[in-house]
Amino acid sequence: MEKFDTSITRLRRIALQLSGDDGRWFRECLELYEAGARDGLRLDVCLGLIPERGRTPWWESESCVERDQIVRGIAAKYCAGMRMTDAARWMVAQARIYETGEYRFHRKLIAPPAAIEGTVRADLFRLLKAHNRTRSASREALSPSFATILRALKKNHEATVFAKRRA
Repeated sequence: MEKFDTSITRLRRIALQLSGDDGRWFRECLELYEAGARDGLRLDVCLGLIPERGRTPWWESESCVERDQIVRGIAAKYCAGMRMTDAARWMVAQARIYETGEYRFHRKLIAPPAAIEGTVRADLFRLLKAHNRTRSASREALSPSFATILRALKKNHEATVFAKRRA
């Protein structure tokens, strides 16, 4: 890094190193920012990182996708052969048991403790962590609701049915 490099200089260098559609997009966003920065235009706005009013922020959307994938993974591992509603009920019950028990001690950890790795509790740890980064998590209950879990399971079911119809 040069002695007199500014953040914008470094961003310009990065933009020049990028190629393809992503590089073109980033250069256009940076040019827009440079043209409007003096008038108060923010880089995060130019990059599309600020959600429009009433829209879900990108970080929450990603957490919801992650949570739903974890729900489907738990169902595949531990609920094979169960009806969807029974699997959702089982998952809600297991998540609440873990949440009110061991999770109280695990809550501040980034990853599940090694002692529970490979168990349903490790998967529930990941589920609670992902769910708590979403707006639908409440202060009282950290576990996803029955409706949230069922919706995640139905998304997977609908995608599977649609894929089979296309084949």
